[in-house]
Amino acid sequence: MCATLAASDGRIVSDVPNIGELEHLLRSFIAGPDRSIARANEIEVACDPFVEADDEWFADFRIALASYRPEGGEYLWGEADMLRLCKDALAELQRHRT
Repeated sequence: MCATLAASDGRIVSDVPNIGELEHLLRSFIAGPDRSIARANEIEVACDPFVEADDEWFADFRIALASYRPEGGEYLWGEADMLRLCKDALAELQRHRT
């Protein structure tokens, strides 16, 4: 399924054919057991089309993914936080479905 992305000024930036891939990666992370930094990095890359379309929510989500460490820590997102954000990201993807 494709999603049509529009930039903040309303112009159409792209149709994203890999919205299903992003959804799969998010569901996989949520289901576990692979909640590794490498998996978070895959999700981060899959968010690129949304960030390029000036989607502020996904831009912030990408920053969180880059700051993910399963054990957490000062200024880092831990596993429980990232689970919540991935669930939120699935809901956010629904806004982009055509």
